[in-house]
Amino acid sequence: MLSPDVSLRPFVEGYTRLSVLYGEVRSFYAPPRDPYEAEVASKTEALVREYAESEGLAATLRLVQIDERTLDALAQSRGSPRAKVFNLARSLARAAEDRAGEQPYLIPIGERAQAILEDFDDRQLETGRALEQLGRLVDEFVQAERERRETGFDLPTFTVYRVLQRGGVAGAQALAPQLSALLAQFPNREHNASELRALKAGLYKELLPAVGQGRMVELADQILRLVRG
Repeated sequence: MLSPDVSLRPFVEGYTRLSVLYGEVRSFYAPPRDPYEAEVASKTEALVREYAESEGLAATLRLVQIDERTLDALAQSRGSPRAKVFNLARSLARAAEDRAGEQPYLIPIGERAQAILEDFDDRQLETGRALEQLGRLVDEFVQAERERRETGFDLPTFTVYRVLQRGGVAGAQALAPQLSALLAQFPNREHNASELRALKAGLYKELLPAVGQGRMVELADQILRLVRG
């Protein structure tokens, strides 16, 4: 149980920083499962609320808005690099999830952010490298909407275009409308097995000359996952 005893004051700052990291990690898991853990979590939350403002740590507990200013704002914040990794990855994943219905082409960015966070949490990725990769995802997130305006594609066509672009397909801008038109021919594919088979055959036929047999199935599956019937 936390005590207000004066002898604990030298340890408050260190514990507060540790509690910030605890809060970031804890957000990915279930609520406390026993009374003791709930009590510790509650006291940790209270401590963070009391001290975070003065220490400049409150921002690490909040999701950040993903836009052109995100990286600059994060660089100027006073949170630790490790906290910034958690904060940025969570923000990207949440933003992609929240916009999935209207902007499904952002879904892979959120999934990649989550994968980076998992590698980082498993110590398979160092802090600097994680921030670098997340920074590129922020750029990609922001660039996606700019490209959608520039291409003038409708949502299904642009989603296909982004899949091809991320896959490094040459001529993606010319191929995307062809694949989108093919998708439109099979509106019941999610509930009709014969339509789905015919659509896959058509996608493979169009993708084969562009990417080869080894990648056509992978890209077709990505397109079908993101462009719903």
